Amino acid sequence: MSGRRVNRGRATVPAAALALAAALGACDTAQLPPGAALTITPEEQSYTVPDRRDDNGLCLIDPNLYVDLPLVFALRDAQGSPIGDAELSVYVDFGDNTYGGYPVLELYEDVNGNGVVDPESELVSGEGDEIARVRTDRYGGDAVLLLRMNLSCGYRGGVIGFVDGVSAGASFEVKPEDEPPSAPSEWWPERFGVGPGDGA
Repeated sequence: MSGRRVNRGRATVPAAALALAAALGACDTAQLPPGAALTITPEEQSYTVPDRRDDNGLCLIDPNLYVDLPLVFALRDAQGSPIGDAELSVYVDFGDNTYGGYPVLELYEDVNGNGVVDPESELVSGEGDEIARVRTDRYGGDAVLLLRMNLSCGYRGGVIGFVDGVSAGASFEVKPEDEPPSAPSEWWPERFGVGPGDGA
């Protein structure tokens, strides 16, 4: 089995990237009606895995040990009606385009609609990629991306979706068996100004 060793320390969401996402999301509210809200489902997901760290606190990453999750972004107006044909920007930390280490989180767009990841053609968070953008369904107001979570080592990261001053966040954790669970609100930074699922 091929792998890559990483430091034991847990990384955090890059503050500069979050500040940029917040600024971009607040630039213009012309596209959306007042009271619009964005949600991400699931809002959080956690997995407990065997502790693979060695005596030096290093963990061996297996690139073939992962789980794929569908992320559903739903954009609604104040009355709960769907808002279609809106372009969402989606940021993922620990992706190849946002993180200098191993990309334990990866975003894929299901271009062919088969519901599973096709890694050769659907990766949208690769090295050199711009922030992912996806458009909500014209009638349903939903958009779907696939998130691949590596399950080798412990970490906690997140996904942020934003459009015209409205934003939402979701958190994802892989926890070694000997660690206590993180607080649900730990990942979302106060500086971002809103909590997961709240509109800006």
